[in-house]
Amino acid sequence: ARYGESAEAYTSALAYTTDALPRAILYCEAGEAATAQMDFGTAQDRFEQALQELAVLDAPGEPWWRAWLDIKQAWAALYYYQAQLADLDAVLSEIAVPMAKHGTARQKADYYGALTQLTFRRERYVGSTELMAYVSEALHWAEASGDAEKIALHRFGYGFALLTMRRLDEALVS
Repeated sequence: ARYGESAEAYTSALAYTTDALPRAILYCEAGEAATAQMDFGTAQDRFEQALQELAVLDAPGEPWWRAWLDIKQAWAALYYYQAQLADLDAVLSEIAVPMAKHGTARQKADYYGALTQLTFRRERYVGSTELMAYVSEALHWAEASGDAEKIALHRFGYGFALLTMRRLDEALVS
């Protein structure tokens, strides 16, 4: 993986725009690359910079909401990797209503995927009805997005959740 080069490219691209929305997206992408490298301090800094860029914009429209949701979900991933479950829960609670109103199918798949991850951790990988509801929603929204990578990821998650509930026959089919 070439996350270091990606982060550098995103950061370098900032010099080519003064528009707040593209800058916020670039900072978010750089933060995601830092998260993938387990450079959590840099990731947090980039996500804060992304939110600061969005803060200067008036009257948020759909592109603003989508960028904000991406930033918050990237922050959720950071909390997941650091096992900061209270912070993960807080950010997912914060974005629940805006996600329902403004989220794309891809974003909703990621949101329910994050709820699935949180529930797995809380339940110590012992399945539950709540877990199956989240993983089913994640798969539904992944399929609605048409994104093959998301579909594969959430099909795996669905099968894994079935395994944790000892529903082996169903897991083999999925």
